Amino acid sequence: MKNFEFLIAAYSAIWLLIGYYFINIGRKTEALSKKVEILESEKKES
Repeated sequence: MKNFEFLIAAYSAIWLLIGYYFINIGRKTEALSKKVEILESEKKES
């Protein structure tokens, strides 16, 4: 039964890391989208 607990802990840790990774990628994508919008609006002005 102890091995099963380690398996659950390992899967939990992996899913937490994957979740953190996707949240991080989402934040970076959002920041890049905002920068692109700023650059596009500056391009239109000039």
